[in-house]
Amino acid sequence: LDCEPNNPEIPGIAEVLGNGLDDDCDPTTPDLLPQCRDDQFDEIQQNTSADTATAVEDGNTSGVQYGGLVLCHADEDWYSITVQRGDGLEIDIFFDHDQADLDLQLFREEPDGELVRVDSSISMTNNETVYVRSTISEQTKYYARIFRYVDLYVAAPYQLTVNVFDRC
Repeated sequence: LDCEPNNPEIPGIAEVLGNGLDDDCDPTTPDLLPQCRDDQFDEIQQNTSADTATAVEDGNTSGVQYGGLVLCHADEDWYSITVQRGDGLEIDIFFDHDQADLDLQLFREEPDGELVRVDSSISMTNNETVYVRSTISEQTKYYARIFRYVDLYVAAPYQLTVNVFDRC
C-alpha cells in the first residue's frame, strides 16, 4: 500500500506530520504540525529537564493546584520540590486520556546529584499519581517528569497537584 515502495524515506500510506516528506503521495495533504502554545511555566523558562525544572510548592489540596498546563509535540515537563525529613509527597496529574496518554515519574536527588527513580505511574486512565511515604534525609529534593507515552502531535493539556504530608 506504500505509494513509493522503492523509496525507504516514505514509510507507508499515512502522512507523517512534520517530516518534510509527502508520505501519502497526495500533495494536497498538509505536512505541518498543529501549532501548540506553551503553558505559563514554559513561557518563563522551558522546563524540559531536571536542570530546568519548575519549582512547585505544597498545595495542601485535593483539587487542582496548577491548571492550564500543556505538553506540546516532543515535549516533557519537569517540576521540583524539596521535602523535609519524615514528610511524604504525592503528585497527581489530571488529563483526558482520549486526547493524550500522559505518564508520570518521580525521581529523588542523591547527595552526589544523581537522580534515582523512586516511583512511576503508567496507566490508561485520566490521571497518574506518584508518591513517597517519608524521606529520611534532612531535606530531599524530588523531581516529577511528565511525558507522553505516544506523541500524537497534538497539544496535551493537563493539571497538576502537589501535596506534602507532614510527618506521615
